[in-house]
Amino acid sequence: MGGRRRRHCYASLLFADGQSPKTVQKRLGHSKPLNTLDTYTHLWPKEEDATAAVIESVLGAVPPFCPVAVVR
Repeated sequence: MGGRRRRHCYASLLFADGQSPKTVQKRLGHSKPLNTLDTYTHLWPKEEDATAAVIESVLGAVPPFCPVAVVR
């Protein structure tokens, strides 16, 4: 396995273990966390679905604060 593939594998394993982007950025020597995120964002393809489910589970049980306006 070449250096780039090894580096990608290393970062992927750290993210799979739940390490933060800032931690992985430091381990890889990137100057900014944005560089790390630009490269490895594809590792969270279902993240948006998970956050939507969390919000729906919390707000689904709460009655609406603003009732629907009645149009006359």
